[in-house]
Amino acid sequence: MYQGKYENNNPETDARSETSVESAAAAPEQVPNKPAVKPKKAKKKATKGTVIFYSVYGGVSALILLVFLCLLIPLRSWLVKYEASQPERKCAEVFEYLFADPDWKILYGLAGVADTAFENENAYAAYMEAKVGNAELTYTETSAGLSGDCKYIVRFGDEKIASFTLTNNTDKAADVPVWELGTVEIFFDRGESVTVEKLPGYTVYINGVALDDSYTVRTTATRAEEYLPEGVHGYRTEQQYIDGLLVQPEVTVRDERGNPVTMAQDAETGIYSPVLPAAPEMTEEERNLALNAAKADAKYSMRAITAAELRRYFDANTQVYKDIIANPVYVQNYRSYSFDENTAAVSEYCRYSDKLFSANVKLTMNVIRSNGTTKVFELDKTYFFTLNAAGNYLVTQYTNAPIQETVESVRLTFIQDGEQVESRLVNTDAATLTLPEITVPEGKVLTGWAVQSDDGSGKITMTVIFTPGENGEVSVSGSITEPMTLYAVFENKSEVE
Repeated sequence: MYQGKYENNNPETDARSETSVESAAAAPEQVPNKPAVKPKKAKKKATKGTVIFYSVYGGVSALILLVFLCLLIPLRSWLVKYEASQPERKCAEVFEYLFADPDWKILYGLAGVADTAFENENAYAAYMEAKVGNAELTYTETSAGLSGDCKYIVRFGDEKIASFTLTNNTDKAADVPVWELGTVEIFFDRGESVTVEKLPGYTVYINGVALDDSYTVRTTATRAEEYLPEGVHGYRTEQQYIDGLLVQPEVTVRDERGNPVTMAQDAETGIYSPVLPAAPEMTEEERNLALNAAKADAKYSMRAITAAELRRYFDANTQVYKDIIANPVYVQNYRSYSFDENTAAVSEYCRYSDKLFSANVKLTMNVIRSNGTTKVFELDKTYFFTLNAAGNYLVTQYTNAPIQETVESVRLTFIQDGEQVESRLVNTDAATLTLPEITVPEGKVLTGWAVQSDDGSGKITMTVIFTPGENGEVSVSGSITEPMTLYAVFENKSEVE
């Protein structure tokens, strides 16, 4: 029978197969391909030395970590302190404290600025408040030279208004420098001035401080002063001037009795002047008196009236009466005379007191001589009338001079090397001026006395006004019109020669 291709007819093979089956049946049962399990070793018990080692190791590590952490605390503190001590940080703190919201009075004190006779910290505070207001300020570092300090400039816009320094006050061996505020400097311009016009005897107060005569820079009077009795004055004023102020001051004036005087400031010139009552006007009675006195004067010059009639208008006890009586006769023989009423004028009335006034009289008298010719007599005189004991006004003086013409004096101040050499009032119509004598430095020659001017940028220009002559006298006709501060200007002698 056919068994297929897998049928085994080999007897040897069958024999081996049977033998193998029998052997397998006789052997114990096993899991095919399972590896043998290795028996576990017994765990060793830790020794006492090992425990001690690891305990010491852990303790030392913890101690080292603790020491490290302890060292970090002062290091951190040192770093914070070092950072805070740096000038970059300190200058910001100082600026914030002083200039972020500045107290100008405190800054004035820190800068050590000396008060003037008229201003103090209050004036500086008002000056800076008006200038800066609430505007933000800035600062920049600048060189402090060889001092070792740090210096900073504080600005309002482009204008430098202050500076401050930081100084390291610690010992050189110190590990951390300590920068502290050093000096504070403030910059300002005392460019304000004020002129006050007053009457003689009045006292001007600037911020409550009285001005003395050294502040008087101009005096004005009339030529009438030459004809008035002692203690009686005509129009007179004095101007007092003060500069070097930060702000416009409080101006007050008191009269001789200490009473306050009302002042007004001119809008254009800024000059303060007293508000005075209007000058009294001439009465018709006074006008007629002045005109009749002048006519009597003219008539007596021809002896058209008697001395008794002249005394109706002229005080017989005065020199003016005696002079009229002594004058030669103007016209010996005449037929008639008349006054041109159309040209007669009475003007320049001025009352000096309740007992004295003056007036100028102009009139024309036409005199017809005996031969028929006409002589014109022009009269132009100022008469002074004084009230006598009987209650009548009589002429006590007269003059042909223009007595209401003003005469002025202005102050000239001479400076040499920053020191005042001399200061005096000089008449503006003086023809010559004697310059002060000074000691000329060795090797120098006095060029002259000059006024200085500033163009606004700090550039000073000296302009020589007076060049001394051989005896120190110079011609000044018409050149002195305003108060001046004059500075001595020198040249090297070698350059002059």
